[in-house]
Amino acid sequence: FAAQANSVPIGAEEFFEVQAHYPIVFSAAEPVTAIAVLGLEQNRNLFVDGAGRWKMGAYVPAYVRRYPFVFIAVGDGNFVLGIDEGAENFRRDGGEPLFDGGEPTAAAKRALEFCSAFQAQDNISREFAAALKAHDLLTPHRADFRSFGDAASLSLTGFTTIDEQRFAALPDEVFLDWRRRNWLGLVYAHLLSQRRWNDLAALVKPAN
Repeated sequence: FAAQANSVPIGAEEFFEVQAHYPIVFSAAEPVTAIAVLGLEQNRNLFVDGAGRWKMGAYVPAYVRRYPFVFIAVGDGNFVLGIDEGAENFRRDGGEPLFDGGEPTAAAKRALEFCSAFQAQDNISREFAAALKAHDLLTPHRADFRSFGDAASLSLTGFTTIDEQRFAALPDEVFLDWRRRNWLGLVYAHLLSQRRWNDLAALVKPAN
């Protein structure tokens, strides 16, 4: 189900795992969102093979791991737990039940806890990304690759990254506030993740 996702949102605590495997960027559109880049072409995830298996050893983002469950916003900051009934592992009959006698089972409670934790980290990630934009630290970025022999060159656009010089010029009070919020690690994880672009390019194979 994730084979055609070339990027997914990530929560704040995931930055440190993600940076070792994928470039971390920020959306150009509002609301600004932190994103793990999984591929250089539209509708192609370089970390899912033809058999639907995730690349061995690569971190699987929580946005993917929570599937087929999802939180649905119902207003006033409230959410309900939903499920994709079109998922291959969803059955109306048989399988592990989600309710027993009208009460949620352990499976449903685990899904609720996981989605709740992801939502909390997503909120922190979005607050951090909004602060980056508010302080004018985000700059449009373009990733260009021409290292595939006779294959056509690839370009990925529509995202932003942190400008290191602007970040270094932040006022001391802002820097200290971000340190208290544990946001500085997110900045450095993002900057380190920019080394992953060549790793993505190495996974691209020319079309037959």
